[in-house]
This record gives sequence, C-alpha cells and structure tokens, in this order.
Amino acid sequence: SIIGGTITSTLLTLLVVPSFYDSIEGASERMRAKIRARSVRFHPSLALVLTMLEALSTLLLLRFVLRSLAGGWVWMRKRPGV
Repeated sequence: SIIGGTITSTLLTLLVVPSFYDSIEGASERMRAKIRARSVRFHPSLALVLTMLEALSTLLLLRFVLRSLAGGWVWMRKRPGV
C-alpha cells in the first residue's frame, strides 16, 4: 500500500494537477478575450454578463445533451425485441 500510495500521489502531483490547472487557465484566458472583444461593441458590464450567460448555457446544454443520450440509451435497451 505504501508503494501504491507513492505512485498515486506522484502521478497526481506531476500529471493530473498541472493538466487540470492548464486547462482551467486556458479557459480563463479565452473568457477574458471574449469579454474584451465584446467590450468594444457593448458596455463592459453587459459584455461580462453576456459571456457568463454563454458559459452557463453551454454547460447546461452539454448536461442536457448528455442526459438525453443516457436516457435514449436506457430507452433503447428496454425496448422489447431489440
């Protein structure tokens, strides 16, 4: 268990955490770029709200699509004769 714990903590520290941080940092930079681009066209507060609403709607739509696919999979498996 000591060797397994050491290997797990090493992998988490050297691979998983930096990858997660890098993806979050990239998403943050893209969001800031969108806000700056929209600030040219709209008021900066409105640009921020629009960007946040876009991010929220993307997350909700993704969740809806995944749940729809999962529901469709369950429905297909319950159909008689398939």
